[in-house]
Amino acid sequence: MSANQPQETIMNRLIILAVCLALAACPGSATTGIVTVLSEGPCAGSAEWCIDLEVACDDVARPAPATLRVFDHPGRGYSGVVTFASGGAGQGVWDGGLPSALGALDELRAAGHATIQVQWGDGWTRGTEGVGALGCRPALLWDWIRAEWPWGPLCAVGNSGGSAQIAYGLAWHDAGDVLDLAVMTSGPPMSRLDLGCSAGPYWLGEESRIIDAAYGCRPAVEDCPCEVQDPSWQETFAADSIVSETSSYLYPDTELAFLRGGQDGGVSPLQADEYLAELDLAGQGYAFVELPGTGHTIQATQEGADEIVVQVLVGCRGAP
Repeated sequence: MSANQPQETIMNRLIILAVCLALAACPGSATTGIVTVLSEGPCAGSAEWCIDLEVACDDVARPAPATLRVFDHPGRGYSGVVTFASGGAGQGVWDGGLPSALGALDELRAAGHATIQVQWGDGWTRGTEGVGALGCRPALLWDWIRAEWPWGPLCAVGNSGGSAQIAYGLAWHDAGDVLDLAVMTSGPPMSRLDLGCSAGPYWLGEESRIIDAAYGCRPAVEDCPCEVQDPSWQETFAADSIVSETSSYLYPDTELAFLRGGQDGGVSPLQADEYLAELDLAGQGYAFVELPGTGHTIQATQEGADEIVVQVLVGCRGAP
């Protein structure tokens, strides 16, 4: 356990439990809700098929719009189904038009994998219930994808904020029951929101706006608690972190891999280490690879893209 982490006391656990109940969800809460298809058709300028969705968790007031960019193999089986989540609030496309990322997708497809790039219309953290509760959205979406593409293993790749979607799903929303492989690159950067929303080396900087959006605050027009590092919010942020007093760190049915860029000078490595330390204490195994020539966006270099392909081909295999 990190030296920055409070000691586990009965009082701390009671405080954390009270706060997360007030936020409408605690780690381990069942993920229930409904995914509604709004429209679908060919993606412009791509061989992918675009599916526009609305993701509505039962314990979250506001449904979240999302688009899936799907490339599958009609009429044949799959080696696996792989979802991809971009950084930040997840509004972008994972491949970003990057030649190395596009090449990785092509290689996985050639190996028989269905690929699904997930875009959140206005961000997966847009809401009022807090980041942990809103982590139900990607978890619910994986449940739906598993039902729609039931062939082969279901695997997830996410960079930076995309890796936080995966980690919240695992630690808070039982995504380990659905995901066979989770590849988290450059993160997760939201392991300790209390540290990320206070002065110091863990400070999330402009990314604090992604956190504040989860509590209904509008940084452009008002002072928001993470952005201004409001000390009165520390208990809330601690309760709402990936690393919380009641999070789960054992996922016996899910293989984990963490990829880190050796040129990443941001806060993500520090934040990710907080989560890795808890996995170590719990005895959860994982692969860890540092890529010396790669920065924060792992899929932006050939080195990073190649390693993502390796991890998926090894850990996300099924009978074609």
